[in-house]
Amino acid sequence: MSIENGKVVIHAFHEDDMEHLFKKLGIWGKLVAGEMNCLICGDMLSPENFGALVPHEGKVCGVCGKLHCIYEAQRMKREEDN
Repeated sequence: MSIENGKVVIHAFHEDDMEHLFKKLGIWGKLVAGEMNCLICGDMLSPENFGALVPHEGKVCGVCGKLHCIYEAQRMKREEDN
């Protein structure tokens, strides 16, 4: 989420576009092979439990769908931006 031209913008994608987007980012293979973990809790990620993409330390990371993990990822991103 960001503010652009005075408007709140939520960056999102539809789950139907997930495979295409993740292949473009080079993470689809890791996700379906069980080689990607939640940045916050460490649980193994899959297309079924994926919650958010998070830029972290120059890499594209994933966060599971647990509300705590999504909240912590947002907090972490805000801290990095400040």
